[in-house]
Amino acid sequence: MKGGNLVAFKALEELESIKNIDFLLVSDEETGSDDSKILSTELAKNYDYCLVFEAAGSQMEVVVGRKGVGTFWVDIKGKAAHAGNHYADGNDANLEAALKLQKLVALSDLSQNTTVNVGKMQGGIGANTISPQAHLLFELRYDKGEEKERVLAEIETIVKK
Repeated sequence: MKGGNLVAFKALEELESIKNIDFLLVSDEETGSDDSKILSTELAKNYDYCLVFEAAGSQMEVVVGRKGVGTFWVDIKGKAAHAGNHYADGNDANLEAALKLQKLVALSDLSQNTTVNVGKMQGGIGANTISPQAHLLFELRYDKGEEKERVLAEIETIVKK
């Protein structure tokens, strides 16, 4: 983001007609901007425009928009059983997590710039035990409100089954 700050400073140096500009630098990096969220939210009430000078485009251009984002998790409960002697008595949460993972990722539509990514998967207690629990952590990114609604409805269907 340092490159974006330099772009912002250089652009401001070139502006002669605009005199009332405030410049806010924060230390946050992605993931919710927890340290500056309260300050930024309060300050935003006093401004008509805000530009984020993050040079993160594919050609290192300044980013002028952001996707919508949603982060979710699913906890799956199975039934533990010895994998060798009592396999049929178990209900494998890891298997269900794997099936759900595939369905969730299949909701991605790159032509619509919509992605669903399962970024973390946990489950089980050992190789000799049918998994009694699993956990999926995933994220939705979208550009269009109708895509958000489509994916949210499908997520609900997937996790309820």
